[in-house]
Amino acid sequence: MTTNEIFELGDFDEEFGEESEQQNTKIKAGLHYLEKFGLLERAENFSSFIEFELSHDTFAESIEQFEKYSRMKDLSRFEADNFERLIQAMHIAKAYCNSNDEPFPLDRLSDEAGISLHDLTARIRELQKAEVCSFEIPITLVITKGVRGDARNNHERIRQLEDELLKVLNELFGNENEIQINLRGLASRLDPDNSKKIRASNIIDILEGWVAQKWLKLSRISSDVVRLGEMEVAEHLPERKFSQLQYWKFYIKH
Repeated sequence: MTTNEIFELGDFDEEFGEESEQQNTKIKAGLHYLEKFGLLERAENFSSFIEFELSHDTFAESIEQFEKYSRMKDLSRFEADNFERLIQAMHIAKAYCNSNDEPFPLDRLSDEAGISLHDLTARIRELQKAEVCSFEIPITLVITKGVRGDARNNHERIRQLEDELLKVLNELFGNENEIQINLRGLASRLDPDNSKKIRASNIIDILEGWVAQKWLKLSRISSDVVRLGEMEVAEHLPERKFSQLQYWKFYIKH
């Protein structure tokens, strides 16, 4: 099931957004949170196929596009070579599918690229960021009464943490356009006595959710330090909370 299929089946109202890009962003953000709540499992963990589209017709054009990204990210020659082998394998897969009208298995793509199946999806996702390709992986829903940690309570807990995080970040931003924060330090500020068991990973999950909805710019400085900018969360958060009720409605209904 793709995000377009979810939208078609979800019976969302007009406030959900009319533009396909906006719908796609909101659905992906909702899936991100539902996965955190334990209600959803992504099929990329066990799927045998992946649907992708190359942005360019030839391998040379794809490499030219990737080299721009490689220079911007300052990738090592070793890393760049790995990606270039994958791009070549994807062009081989495309030619195969055009000739045989059947899927190209992931394990074969893995063999052609010399990249493990475990790392393959993440690398294709990186190529999408480089605008070399776009891709879709179907999702599988896991809905059960015995959801680990009680998903609804987990939902409320994360929403509360989201509100607290927004308040602290507004204070830190002040009149600045960008700030650099230590995630561990921020976790301690939000939970000084460690009673809520807030970790840096909890904070980055929320921040990445905001980034997915284009409410925030984020760049990694190190494993625990990030730089934030262009934050527009307060303008959208109430609307997003309403939309999340629609996500729950859809997944419980289906």
